[in-house]
Amino acid sequence: MSNPNDFIIENGVLKKYVGSGGDVVIPEGMTSIGAFAFFNCSNLTSVTIPESVTSIGDSAFYSCSSLTNVTIPDGVKSIGKSVFRDCSSLVSITLPEGVTSIGGWAFYNCSSLTSMTIPEGVTDIGDSAFEWCSSLTNVTIPESVTSIGDSAFEWCHGLTSVVIPDSVARIGKKSFDDKTHIMITDIDRLPASLRPGAALSFAENGGEKDSPAFRSHSKYIRGNAAKLVDHAMKNPTLLALMCREKLITPKNVELYVEAAQKSGNAQALALLQDYQANKIDVKQKEALEKRKKKELDKIADYRKANAENKGIDGLTFAVSGTLETFDNRERLKLFLREKGAKLTSSLTATTAYLILNDRRSDPAIAQAAQELGVEIIDELRFNKMAGR
Repeated sequence: MSNPNDFIIENGVLKKYVGSGGDVVIPEGMTSIGAFAFFNCSNLTSVTIPESVTSIGDSAFYSCSSLTNVTIPDGVKSIGKSVFRDCSSLVSITLPEGVTSIGGWAFYNCSSLTSMTIPEGVTDIGDSAFEWCSSLTNVTIPESVTSIGDSAFEWCHGLTSVVIPDSVARIGKKSFDDKTHIMITDIDRLPASLRPGAALSFAENGGEKDSPAFRSHSKYIRGNAAKLVDHAMKNPTLLALMCREKLITPKNVELYVEAAQKSGNAQALALLQDYQANKIDVKQKEALEKRKKKELDKIADYRKANAENKGIDGLTFAVSGTLETFDNRERLKLFLREKGAKLTSSLTATTAYLILNDRRSDPAIAQAAQELGVEIIDELRFNKMAGR
Protein backbone atom coordinates (compact mmCIF):
# COMPACT_ATOMS: atom_id res chain seq x y z
CA MET A 1 0.00 0.00 0.00
CA SER A 2 1.28 3.47 -0.87
CA ASN A 3 1.83 6.02 1.89
CA PRO A 4 -1.50 7.80 2.67
CA ASN A 5 0.43 11.07 2.71
CA ASP A 6 1.11 10.62 -1.01
CA PHE A 7 -2.50 11.55 -1.83
CA ILE A 8 -4.50 14.76 -1.54
CA ILE A 9 -8.13 13.67 -1.11
CA GLU A 10 -11.30 15.75 -0.86
CA ASN A 11 -14.74 14.15 -0.34
CA GLY A 12 -13.72 10.85 -1.93
CA VAL A 13 -12.01 12.53 -4.90
CA LEU A 14 -8.28 11.98 -5.41
CA LYS A 15 -7.27 15.52 -6.28
CA LYS A 16 -3.50 15.10 -6.49
CA TYR A 17 -0.81 12.47 -6.14
CA VAL A 18 2.34 13.91 -4.52
CA GLY A 19 4.38 10.72 -3.99
CA SER A 20 7.60 9.61 -5.65
CA GLY A 21 6.03 7.19 -8.14
CA GLY A 22 6.83 3.51 -8.68
CA ASP A 23 3.99 1.00 -8.20
CA VAL A 24 1.11 2.99 -6.72
CA VAL A 25 -2.02 1.59 -5.06
CA ILE A 26 -4.82 4.13 -4.75
CA PRO A 27 -6.60 3.87 -1.37
CA GLU A 28 -9.96 2.07 -1.13
CA GLY A 29 -13.02 4.27 -0.89
CA MET A 30 -12.08 6.70 -3.64
CA THR A 31 -15.01 7.38 -5.99
CA SER A 32 -13.19 9.57 -8.47
CA ILE A 33 -9.72 10.39 -9.76
CA GLY A 34 -9.66 14.10 -10.43
CA ALA A 35 -8.41 15.97 -13.48
CA PHE A 36 -4.60 16.10 -13.73
CA ALA A 37 -4.30 14.02 -10.52
CA PHE A 38 -1.12 12.24 -11.75
CA PHE A 39 -0.15 14.78 -14.40
CA ASN A 40 3.51 14.52 -15.46
CA CYS A 41 4.31 11.90 -12.82
CA SER A 42 7.18 10.51 -14.90
CA ASN A 43 8.29 7.95 -12.26
CA LEU A 44 4.89 6.23 -12.00
CA THR A 45 5.32 2.67 -13.34
CA SER A 46 1.98 1.04 -12.46
CA VAL A 47 -1.24 1.98 -10.72
CA THR A 48 -3.94 -0.09 -9.03
CA ILE A 49 -7.33 1.60 -9.12
CA PRO A 50 -9.88 0.39 -6.52
CA GLU A 51 -13.30 -0.93 -7.51
CA SER A 52 -14.95 2.02 -5.79
CA VAL A 53 -13.78 4.44 -8.51
CA THR A 54 -16.52 5.31 -11.02
CA SER A 55 -14.94 8.20 -12.91
CA ILE A 56 -11.49 9.30 -14.06
CA GLY A 57 -11.07 13.00 -14.81
CA ASP A 58 -9.57 14.57 -17.92
CA SER A 59 -5.77 14.35 -18.20
CA ALA A 60 -5.60 12.31 -14.97
CA PHE A 61 -2.49 10.38 -16.12
CA TYR A 62 -1.33 12.81 -18.80
CA SER A 63 2.42 12.45 -19.51
CA CYS A 64 3.10 9.58 -17.09
CA SER A 65 5.88 8.45 -19.40
CA SER A 66 6.98 5.38 -17.37
CA LEU A 67 3.48 3.93 -16.81
CA THR A 68 3.40 0.47 -18.43
CA ASN A 69 -0.01 -1.05 -17.63
CA VAL A 70 -3.35 -0.15 -16.07
CA THR A 71 -6.50 -2.08 -15.18
CA ILE A 72 -9.59 0.09 -14.96
CA PRO A 73 -12.36 -1.15 -12.62
CA ASP A 74 -15.82 -2.13 -13.85
CA GLY A 75 -17.54 0.87 -12.30
CA VAL A 76 -15.90 3.38 -14.68
CA LYS A 77 -18.29 4.37 -17.49
CA SER A 78 -16.20 6.78 -19.56
CA ILE A 79 -12.58 7.52 -20.39
CA GLY A 80 -12.14 11.30 -20.35
CA LYS A 81 -10.12 13.57 -22.59
CA SER A 82 -6.33 13.12 -22.60
CA VAL A 83 -6.53 10.66 -19.67
CA PHE A 84 -3.48 8.65 -20.80
CA ARG A 85 -2.07 11.13 -23.30
CA ASP A 86 1.71 10.85 -23.83
CA CYS A 87 1.96 7.71 -21.69
CA SER A 88 4.67 6.53 -24.08
CA SER A 89 5.53 3.32 -22.12
CA LEU A 90 1.94 2.06 -21.82
CA VAL A 91 1.95 -1.43 -23.32
CA SER A 92 -1.47 -2.72 -22.30
CA ILE A 93 -4.68 -1.48 -20.79
CA THR A 94 -7.94 -3.25 -19.94
CA LEU A 95 -11.15 -1.30 -20.42
CA PRO A 96 -14.23 -2.54 -18.52
CA GLU A 97 -17.42 -3.60 -20.26
CA GLY A 98 -19.32 -0.66 -18.80
CA VAL A 99 -17.34 2.03 -20.65
CA THR A 100 -19.56 3.89 -23.14
CA SER A 101 -17.20 6.54 -24.51
CA ILE A 102 -13.50 7.18 -25.08
CA GLY A 103 -12.66 10.87 -24.92
CA GLY A 104 -10.61 12.88 -27.34
CA TRP A 105 -6.83 12.42 -27.11
CA ALA A 106 -7.43 9.72 -24.44
CA PHE A 107 -4.49 7.58 -25.67
CA TYR A 108 -2.77 10.14 -27.90
CA ASN A 109 0.91 9.26 -28.46
CA CYS A 110 0.79 6.05 -26.42
CA SER A 111 3.54 4.88 -28.76
CA SER A 112 4.16 1.49 -27.06
CA LEU A 113 0.52 0.35 -27.08
CA THR A 114 0.31 -2.66 -29.41
CA SER A 115 -3.33 -3.76 -29.33
CA MET A 116 -6.68 -2.49 -28.13
CA THR A 117 -10.00 -4.27 -27.69
CA ILE A 118 -12.72 -1.68 -27.39
CA PRO A 119 -15.50 -3.27 -25.35
CA GLU A 120 -19.06 -3.74 -26.58
CA GLY A 121 -21.07 -0.81 -25.28
CA VAL A 122 -18.71 1.97 -26.36
CA THR A 123 -20.62 4.27 -28.71
CA ASP A 124 -18.17 7.10 -29.25
CA ILE A 125 -14.42 7.21 -29.99
CA GLY A 126 -13.29 10.83 -29.65
CA ASP A 127 -11.10 12.98 -31.86
CA SER A 128 -7.43 11.88 -31.90
CA ALA A 129 -8.23 9.24 -29.26
CA PHE A 130 -5.46 6.91 -30.52
CA GLU A 131 -3.53 9.28 -32.77
CA TRP A 132 0.22 8.55 -32.98
CA CYS A 133 -0.15 5.12 -31.35
CA SER A 134 2.54 4.04 -33.79
CA SER A 135 2.97 0.50 -32.39
CA LEU A 136 -0.74 -0.32 -32.52
CA THR A 137 -1.16 -3.30 -34.84
CA ASN A 138 -4.60 -4.54 -33.89
CA VAL A 139 -7.82 -2.86 -32.85
CA THR A 140 -11.32 -4.28 -32.53
CA ILE A 141 -14.22 -1.89 -33.04
CA PRO A 142 -17.51 -3.29 -31.72
CA GLU A 143 -20.90 -2.91 -33.40
CA SER A 144 -22.03 -0.59 -30.60
CA VAL A 145 -19.79 2.22 -31.92
CA THR A 146 -21.69 4.88 -33.87
CA SER A 147 -19.04 7.61 -34.14
CA ILE A 148 -15.29 7.67 -34.82
CA GLY A 149 -13.80 11.14 -34.40
CA ASP A 150 -11.42 13.11 -36.57
CA SER A 151 -7.85 11.70 -36.58
CA ALA A 152 -8.94 8.99 -34.11
CA PHE A 153 -6.34 6.51 -35.46
CA GLU A 154 -4.24 8.80 -37.64
CA TRP A 155 -0.47 8.12 -37.77
CA CYS A 156 -1.01 4.59 -36.45
CA HIS A 157 1.51 3.26 -38.98
CA GLY A 158 1.43 -0.30 -37.62
CA LEU A 159 -2.34 -0.63 -38.01
CA THR A 160 -2.46 -2.31 -41.42
CA SER A 161 -6.16 -3.24 -41.47
CA VAL A 162 -9.33 -2.61 -39.52
CA VAL A 163 -12.99 -3.61 -39.82
CA ILE A 164 -15.55 -0.81 -39.46
CA PRO A 165 -19.01 -2.17 -38.58
CA ASP A 166 -22.17 -0.94 -40.28
CA SER A 167 -23.29 0.67 -37.01
CA VAL A 168 -20.76 3.50 -37.40
CA ALA A 169 -22.71 6.48 -38.73
CA ARG A 170 -19.93 9.07 -38.49
CA ILE A 171 -16.33 8.57 -39.61
CA GLY A 172 -14.26 11.70 -39.08
CA LYS A 173 -11.65 13.28 -41.31
CA LYS A 174 -8.28 11.49 -41.27
CA SER A 175 -9.78 9.04 -38.78
CA PHE A 176 -7.26 6.39 -39.93
CA ASP A 177 -3.81 6.45 -41.49
CA ASP A 178 -3.95 6.65 -45.31
CA LYS A 179 -2.10 3.33 -45.55
CA THR A 180 -4.55 1.43 -43.34
CA HIS A 181 -6.66 -1.04 -45.30
CA ILE A 182 -10.22 -0.55 -44.14
CA MET A 183 -12.92 -3.18 -44.52
CA ILE A 184 -16.34 -1.56 -44.78
CA THR A 185 -19.64 -2.34 -46.51
CA ASP A 186 -20.28 1.09 -48.02
CA ILE A 187 -17.06 2.77 -49.17
CA ASP A 188 -18.87 6.10 -49.71
CA ARG A 189 -19.14 6.50 -45.94
CA LEU A 190 -15.37 6.97 -45.72
CA PRO A 191 -13.52 10.28 -46.12
CA ALA A 192 -12.04 10.51 -49.64
CA SER A 193 -8.44 10.02 -48.44
CA LEU A 194 -9.27 6.59 -46.98
CA ARG A 195 -11.13 5.13 -49.96
CA PRO A 196 -8.05 3.92 -51.93
CA GLY A 197 -6.96 1.87 -48.88
CA ALA A 198 -10.45 0.41 -48.60
CA ALA A 199 -10.39 -0.50 -52.30
CA LEU A 200 -7.10 -2.37 -51.80
CA SER A 201 -8.51 -4.17 -48.79
CA PHE A 202 -11.59 -5.18 -50.78
CA ALA A 203 -9.42 -6.49 -53.64
CA GLU A 204 -7.35 -8.59 -51.24
CA ASN A 205 -10.23 -9.96 -49.17
CA GLY A 206 -12.84 -10.33 -51.88
CA GLY A 207 -16.55 -10.68 -51.30
CA GLU A 208 -19.67 -12.11 -52.89
CA LYS A 209 -20.30 -10.59 -56.29
CA ASP A 210 -23.87 -9.48 -55.60
CA SER A 211 -23.21 -8.22 -52.07
CA PRO A 212 -23.66 -4.54 -51.09
CA ALA A 213 -19.90 -4.31 -50.43
CA PHE A 214 -19.08 -5.60 -53.92
CA ARG A 215 -21.47 -3.14 -55.59
CA SER A 216 -20.21 -0.21 -53.51
CA HIS A 217 -16.49 -0.86 -54.03
CA SER A 218 -16.84 -1.73 -57.72
CA LYS A 219 -18.71 1.51 -58.38
CA TYR A 220 -16.02 3.51 -56.58
CA ILE A 221 -13.13 1.77 -58.38
CA ARG A 222 -14.72 2.23 -61.81
CA GLY A 223 -15.45 5.90 -61.18
CA ASN A 224 -11.97 6.60 -59.79
CA ALA A 225 -9.81 4.36 -61.97
CA ALA A 226 -7.69 7.30 -63.15
CA LYS A 227 -6.78 8.12 -59.53
CA LEU A 228 -5.94 4.52 -58.66
CA VAL A 229 -3.20 3.93 -61.29
CA ASP A 230 -0.27 4.03 -58.84
CA HIS A 231 -2.12 1.84 -56.35
CA ALA A 232 -2.90 -0.73 -59.04
CA MET A 233 0.72 -0.83 -60.28
CA LYS A 234 1.93 -1.59 -56.74
CA ASN A 235 -0.88 -4.04 -55.88
CA PRO A 236 -1.46 -6.78 -58.48
CA THR A 237 -4.60 -7.99 -56.70
CA LEU A 238 -6.29 -4.64 -57.31
CA LEU A 239 -5.26 -4.57 -60.98
CA ALA A 240 -6.43 -8.17 -61.42
CA LEU A 241 -9.82 -7.27 -59.90
CA MET A 242 -10.14 -4.23 -62.17
CA CYS A 243 -9.38 -6.29 -65.26
CA ARG A 244 -11.54 -9.24 -64.24
CA GLU A 245 -14.58 -7.08 -63.49
CA LYS A 246 -13.92 -4.66 -66.39
CA LEU A 247 -13.61 -1.63 -64.13
CA ILE A 248 -11.15 0.30 -66.35
CA THR A 249 -12.98 2.38 -68.94
CA PRO A 250 -11.56 2.57 -72.50
CA LYS A 251 -10.41 6.17 -71.97
CA ASN A 252 -8.27 5.05 -69.00
CA VAL A 253 -6.74 1.91 -70.52
CA GLU A 254 -3.94 3.84 -72.20
CA LEU A 255 -3.14 5.57 -68.92
CA TYR A 256 -2.67 2.16 -67.28
CA VAL A 257 -0.59 0.78 -70.16
CA GLU A 258 1.75 3.78 -70.03
CA ALA A 259 2.13 3.39 -66.25
CA ALA A 260 2.96 -0.31 -66.67
CA GLN A 261 5.53 0.49 -69.36
CA LYS A 262 7.13 3.18 -67.23
CA SER A 263 7.38 0.90 -64.21
CA GLY A 264 8.63 -2.05 -66.24
CA ASN A 265 5.90 -4.22 -64.74
CA ALA A 266 5.67 -7.11 -67.21
CA GLN A 267 2.86 -8.83 -65.27
CA ALA A 268 0.74 -5.68 -65.36
CA LEU A 269 1.43 -5.24 -69.09
CA ALA A 270 0.31 -8.79 -69.82
CA LEU A 271 -2.90 -8.29 -67.82
CA LEU A 272 -3.66 -5.02 -69.58
CA GLN A 273 -2.99 -6.39 -73.05
CA ASP A 274 -5.44 -9.19 -72.34
CA TYR A 275 -7.89 -6.61 -71.02
CA GLN A 276 -7.52 -4.48 -74.15
CA ALA A 277 -8.30 -7.44 -76.37
CA ASN A 278 -11.50 -8.20 -74.50
CA LYS A 279 -12.70 -4.73 -73.51
CA ILE A 280 -12.02 -2.08 -76.16
CA ASP A 281 -13.24 -2.07 -79.76
CA VAL A 282 -11.02 -2.42 -82.81
CA LYS A 283 -10.91 1.30 -83.59
CA GLN A 284 -9.85 2.21 -80.05
CA LYS A 285 -7.25 -0.55 -80.01
CA GLU A 286 -5.76 0.63 -83.33
CA ALA A 287 -5.53 4.20 -82.06
CA LEU A 288 -3.86 3.01 -78.86
CA GLU A 289 -1.33 0.87 -80.73
CA LYS A 290 -0.59 3.72 -83.16
CA ARG A 291 0.16 6.13 -80.35
CA LYS A 292 2.22 3.51 -78.52
CA LYS A 293 4.31 2.89 -81.69
CA LYS A 294 4.83 6.62 -82.18
CA GLU A 295 6.17 7.04 -78.64
CA LEU A 296 8.46 4.01 -78.98
CA ASP A 297 9.76 5.29 -82.33
CA LYS A 298 10.65 8.61 -80.69
CA ILE A 299 12.58 6.78 -77.97
CA ALA A 300 14.36 4.64 -80.59
CA ASP A 301 15.35 7.72 -82.63
CA TYR A 302 16.71 9.39 -79.51
CA ARG A 303 18.76 6.31 -78.61
CA LYS A 304 20.09 6.02 -82.15
CA ALA A 305 21.18 9.66 -82.21
CA ASN A 306 22.94 9.25 -78.89
CA ALA A 307 24.64 6.05 -80.00
CA GLU A 308 25.93 7.67 -83.19
CA ASN A 309 27.13 10.89 -81.60
CA LYS A 310 28.35 9.84 -78.20
CA GLY A 311 29.01 6.13 -78.25
CA ILE A 312 27.32 4.98 -75.05
CA ASP A 313 27.66 8.25 -73.13
CA GLY A 314 24.44 9.05 -71.23
CA LEU A 315 22.78 5.71 -71.99
CA THR A 316 21.29 3.31 -69.46
CA PHE A 317 21.82 -0.43 -69.82
CA ALA A 318 20.31 -3.48 -68.17
CA VAL A 319 21.90 -6.91 -68.24
CA SER A 320 20.57 -10.44 -67.83
CA GLY A 321 22.25 -13.80 -67.97
CA THR A 322 25.94 -14.67 -68.02
CA LEU A 323 28.59 -12.21 -69.22
CA GLU A 324 31.32 -13.45 -71.56
CA THR A 325 33.89 -10.65 -71.80
CA PHE A 326 33.53 -9.15 -68.32
CA ASP A 327 34.60 -10.98 -65.16
CA ASN A 328 31.43 -9.93 -63.38
CA ARG A 329 28.76 -7.25 -63.31
CA GLU A 330 30.77 -4.98 -61.08
CA ARG A 331 33.45 -4.79 -63.82
CA LEU A 332 30.71 -3.94 -66.34
CA LYS A 333 29.30 -1.30 -64.00
CA LEU A 334 32.75 0.27 -63.56
CA PHE A 335 33.35 0.28 -67.32
CA LEU A 336 29.99 1.96 -67.97
CA ARG A 337 30.72 4.62 -65.36
CA GLU A 338 34.03 5.41 -67.08
CA LYS A 339 32.15 5.84 -70.37
CA GLY A 340 29.46 8.10 -68.90
CA ALA A 341 26.80 5.40 -68.98
CA LYS A 342 25.15 3.46 -66.19
CA LEU A 343 23.78 0.03 -65.27
CA THR A 344 20.23 -0.25 -63.93
CA SER A 345 18.78 -3.11 -61.93
CA SER A 346 15.22 -2.61 -63.22
CA LEU A 347 14.03 -2.70 -66.80
CA THR A 348 11.90 0.34 -67.76
CA ALA A 349 10.92 2.21 -70.92
CA THR A 350 13.84 4.62 -70.33
CA THR A 351 16.42 1.80 -70.48
CA ALA A 352 18.42 2.16 -73.71
CA TYR A 353 19.46 -1.47 -74.22
CA LEU A 354 19.18 -4.87 -72.59
CA ILE A 355 22.41 -6.89 -72.83
CA LEU A 356 21.32 -10.50 -73.21
CA ASN A 357 23.58 -13.10 -74.81
CA ASP A 358 20.97 -15.83 -75.04
CA ARG A 359 17.26 -15.01 -75.09
CA ARG A 360 16.43 -18.56 -74.15
CA SER A 361 18.19 -18.11 -70.80
CA ASP A 362 15.60 -15.55 -69.66
CA PRO A 363 12.55 -15.49 -71.96
CA ALA A 364 10.46 -13.49 -69.46
CA ILE A 365 12.79 -10.49 -69.42
CA ALA A 366 13.17 -10.71 -73.20
CA GLN A 367 9.39 -10.46 -73.55
CA ALA A 368 9.25 -7.60 -71.05
CA ALA A 369 11.93 -5.72 -73.02
CA GLN A 370 9.99 -6.22 -76.23
CA GLU A 371 6.81 -4.89 -74.65
CA LEU A 372 8.68 -1.82 -73.34
CA GLY A 373 10.38 -1.14 -76.65
CA VAL A 374 13.85 -1.76 -75.20
CA GLU A 375 16.27 -3.07 -77.84
CA ILE A 376 18.03 -6.32 -76.96
CA ILE A 377 21.70 -6.61 -77.89
CA ASP A 378 24.34 -9.24 -77.18
CA GLU A 379 27.67 -8.54 -75.54
CA LEU A 380 29.55 -8.46 -78.86
CA ARG A 381 27.29 -5.68 -80.17
CA PHE A 382 27.70 -3.81 -76.89
CA ASN A 383 31.50 -3.97 -77.14
CA LYS A 384 31.41 -2.53 -80.67
CA MET A 385 29.13 0.31 -79.56
CA ALA A 386 31.43 1.08 -76.64
CA GLY A 387 34.61 0.96 -78.76
CA ARG A 388 35.91 -1.91 -76.66
